[in-house]
Amino acid sequence: MYKKVKNAFSSNRTFFVRYGDLKIAISTNGKSPTVAKRMREMLTEVIPETIDDVLDQMAKVRDKLKGDFDYKIKKLDEITKDWKE
Repeated sequence: MYKKVKNAFSSNRTFFVRYGDLKIAISTNGKSPTVAKRMREMLTEVIPETIDDVLDQMAKVRDKLKGDFDYKIKKLDEITKDWKE
C-alpha cells in the first residue's frame, strides 16, 4: 500500500520530501523547478506508508551485523537488491 508523503514543501527551488525518518531533497540548481516539483510528486506516490517500519527493521539488522563497514554495506545491499524490481 502506498500513500502520499506527508510534509512535502519547497524552499528556494529545492523540494523536500519528508516521511518520518526518511528525508529526500530534490533540486535542479534552478534550471527547472517544475521538473523538481514533478519528481517530488512521483516520489510521494511510490514511498510506502510503512517506510518508517522498514527503516527501523534495517537499523536493527545493521546493528546485529558483525564485521567492518564494508561487510555491513555488502550484507545490507544483498537484503535490498530486489527492491528495484
